[in-house]
Amino acid sequence: MRFAIPPELLRKLRDRFATRQRRDIELNEDAFLLFPGMGPALYLTSDGRVLKDGRDWDESLPIEEGSDDDAVAALVIGAEDLDLPELLELIPAPLPSAQSCTRCGGSRWFTFKDHFGKTARVICPDCAGRGYTQ
Repeated sequence: MRFAIPPELLRKLRDRFATRQRRDIELNEDAFLLFPGMGPALYLTSDGRVLKDGRDWDESLPIEEGSDDDAVAALVIGAEDLDLPELLELIPAPLPSAQSCTRCGGSRWFTFKDHFGKTARVICPDCAGRGYTQ
C-alpha cells in the first residue's frame, strides 16, 4: 500500500525529525520512524511506502515493504506518538458496505488488562487499526 502524502504533512514530518539523529534507513530512503517496534520498526517514506526493518532483532532480516496491515498500523501509531492526527487521513476510507470493528468499536485500539491488571492497548488485531471491517 502506498499513500499520497500531502506537502503540508510532509513538511510537518520533516520538522519533527529535523533535530533528531537519523538512522541509515531514514537517510537512504528519505523515511520517518513511526514505530520503533517491539519487533520490526516501521518507517513512512516520503514517496508513501511503509518499510519494515527488523534488523535490530535479527541482522539477517531484509528491509522490506510492509503489508497493508503494517502500513495502517504504522500510521495509527505514528499519529498518536508524533501527535500528527493528519496521518490518519492517509488511511483509505471504508467501502459503503464496511462495518465498524466490533472488537475495538472503531477506536483502532484493542484495550485489555495486562498480566498485572493494568490497562494496556495494542493496535486492534481484527481491523489492524482501520476502525472498520469490510
